[in-house]
Parts: sequence; structure tokens; C-alpha cells
Amino acid sequence: MSDSESIPYYKFHPMPVSSLIKIDTPNEGDELSLILQSGAYYYSRNRRDKTYEVVRLLEWRADSCHFQVIGMLDAVPTLEDTKALGPIMSHIPLALEYFLSAHLTYIGTASLTNEDTEGYKVYLEQLEFFNTRAEGVVLDIILKSKKKPLSPVRIKYHNGEVEFS
Repeated sequence: MSDSESIPYYKFHPMPVSSLIKIDTPNEGDELSLILQSGAYYYSRNRRDKTYEVVRLLEWRADSCHFQVIGMLDAVPTLEDTKALGPIMSHIPLALEYFLSAHLTYIGTASLTNEDTEGYKVYLEQLEFFNTRAEGVVLDIILKSKKKPLSPVRIKYHNGEVEFS
């Protein structure tokens, strides 16, 4: 393979997303209110071993959300706890249903850096549509992460779709 050929994204991540993070289909009418902001940390309680799984939102769009997987903690995580940890996975794209099925709880937000977004940038560069715009998209989410957190967004699963209001 020549240097000019790109390797498809799936060759970097041959495991299906569902084998990495359990994603259940939400029930009709499931909803929650959550602050959505680039750079925000969230946790969900692992029912099997009673640990807290921590993720960090890089970006959310109308059709997907993009996270870093931070790790597992034995106690309810604080923002300081999570900021002290580095990601164990720099980027994972997920369906919007993840917000509801993971029962995420907002911890807090910290500004993103170029280093924080490297995994997402590689992902964007592998997509033909974003290949020339990856740097601009990454800069945009870094700037969004520096803003004051917004009011919580209501997320609801209705008629097989995730709705935001």
C-alpha cells in the first residue's frame, strides 16, 4: 500500500461498537434532562460490579455522538477525579440512543485541547466528506468546550427516534 492510500476507519477498529460499550435500545417514552457540551464528563453506574464508567463528550450531532472513554472508578466521580485521568480510548462514535440507554449523569465540563481531540480528528480524516475540514471541525468543538455550560437539554425516545428539545 502506498503512503497516499488511506486505510478505512473500520480497519483501525474491527470490533463493533456494541462490544465495547453496551448499548440497549431505549424504551418508548424514555427521557432525561442532561447538559450537552463538548468537553463534558458523564458517568453511568455499572450494575454488574458497582463501578462508575466515565466518558467525555467530544461532539454531538443530529445523528451521532462522539466520546472519549475515560475509565472506571469505584466511587461517584468528581470533576477533579476525571480530569486527572487520561482517556483509555481517544474516540468512539455512538448512536444517539447511548445518551438514554447509558443513563448518563453530568459531572462537569473542562475545555478540550488539541490533544484531547486527536482520536476524533483521525476519525474525521478517514471520512471522505470531512477529510479537508477535519481541522475546522476540531477547532469548533474546542471553542464550544470553552463556553459556559448550557441549560439541560431534554432527550426523549419517541417512535423509534431520539428527540431533543
